[in-house]
Amino acid sequence: MFQSATPFSFHESGDKIAVDYFGEQLQKAGYSYYGSEPLYSGVSGCLMQADLYIGVVYYQRLRHMVSDKYQVRATGTVNPLTRQPIKGRKKGGGIRLGEMERDSLLSHGTAFLLHDRLLN
Repeated sequence: MFQSATPFSFHESGDKIAVDYFGEQLQKAGYSYYGSEPLYSGVSGCLMQADLYIGVVYYQRLRHMVSDKYQVRATGTVNPLTRQPIKGRKKGGGIRLGEMERDSLLSHGTAFLLHDRLLN
């Protein structure tokens, strides 16, 4: 069964509500009206004590592309006071390490990384 996948193509009216409409669509495709199907183990093939929900999912394409947003650097200018990279992508800046990040690294015992990032 082929669907157009156009978002929001169904509009509720008087006697037809979304649950009934999509339940009928699932039944036409050979699934349960309520979208629950038995779950089988992929390893043993045995029926598991759980139901799998099959239903409508909405996806939206995002405007930003990763290739436009990422920034990397190997070397570059640092602020002499904080010894951290300068701010901004246009200036060739890098990711800076704030207090919360420093505390998180300290709590995980990464003393060498902190020494390298903040003192060297």
